[in-house]
Amino acid sequence: MAGIPHNTIDTFWSRVRRGNTADCWEWTGHKQHQGYGLFHYLGSNHRAHRFAYALTHPEWDKTNWVLHTCDNPSCCNPEHLFAGDRRDNVLDMHAKGRGAWPKGERMWSAKLTADEVNEIIASPLGCKRLARVYGVTPAHINQIRSGLKWRHLKDRLAEEPPASQ
Repeated sequence: MAGIPHNTIDTFWSRVRRGNTADCWEWTGHKQHQGYGLFHYLGSNHRAHRFAYALTHPEWDKTNWVLHTCDNPSCCNPEHLFAGDRRDNVLDMHAKGRGAWPKGERMWSAKLTADEVNEIIASPLGCKRLARVYGVTPAHINQIRSGLKWRHLKDRLAEEPPASQ
């Protein structure tokens, strides 16, 4: 952010509780309900962690996202921040155990029940025939059987011992 007046930079950093590089540097100014700090500059609000990253990484492409290694939305420590895109953000979120999206029948777009998926997995019928029976595409049946969809059921079935006869 070339050309930012020194007094603006000083004002920004005065609202950050800085410590050593291992610590989170908390934003003490206004925050969104998600915990992200907001800094008002040139007539609009900027997320504080993005502003901190821009101040310390002048080469940063401002169309990219700024992610936290510490998972603390109010942290402005440049050592805890890294640039990425939307995909990086989603992968980082899942790697850290956040963003638990609904699975199976709880997914808003689910067309099958868990019992139906278990029947599909166990069925000797081909994908085209099963697709007609269950009202989905053959590709969907194939994705279920290969573990790309409804993986949590396929994994659970693989872990369960066979039923005694």
